[in-house]
Amino acid sequence: MRYMHPLIAVTIGTGIGLLLSVVGQKQFNAHARHTCNKPGISDTHRLVTVSSFTGDANYCMHIRYLGN
Repeated sequence: MRYMHPLIAVTIGTGIGLLLSVVGQKQFNAHARHTCNKPGISDTHRLVTVSSFTGDANYCMHIRYLGN
């Protein structure tokens, strides 16, 4: 049985990892938007957006940490 060249295996693994990272970030963003829009939480939390190499990341943070 012939094995895959190590460079090709690393390239394919990196591509799959980056793809899963982007998909996971999209799911996390949807969860953060949903959490910050809840009636009891929307008064004390704000949606914060941070740019990264995989795209924008959204976080639902308490206003105490934002200095507001």
